Amino acid sequence: MADLVDICEGIAANIRTELGDKFKLVAPFPLAGPPTPSAHVLPGDVDFHQTFGSLEDSMDSWTFTVEAFLALATDRESQKLAAKYLSKSGDFSVIAAIESDTSLGGIVSDLIVTGGGFRYWDKAGVPPVTYVGGFWTVQVLT
Repeated sequence: MADLVDICEGIAANIRTELGDKFKLVAPFPLAGPPTPSAHVLPGDVDFHQTFGSLEDSMDSWTFTVEAFLALATDRESQKLAAKYLSKSGDFSVIAAIESDTSLGGIVSDLIVTGGGFRYWDKAGVPPVTYVGGFWTVQVLT
């Protein structure tokens, strides 16, 4: 069974493999002050014993969030760019990239992107910065 670190690294690897030329950085854990465009994987909740087996034999369901900081939210072009990344298919599709290897190299049973959307982030600093980007919820079965 894969552990949390392996799954985060696997999701990030899928994105890097498919969209590596579209991102400056794809990290398996949260970024502070990320460059644009970049993405990171955030671990979320886990539901154990989904198949009511023993601890070693039972299937677990993990939830992850992928966040992409695509551009500074200062113009209309950044919002158009975010729409490309949020599409279900195409050269910029983060969904297609995440789902490009649904077993993450054989370490999980399956994964699927179950949702997502636009997101704006305000980062404190001098001057303060607002990013536009997207988020994707990923369900992983181990």
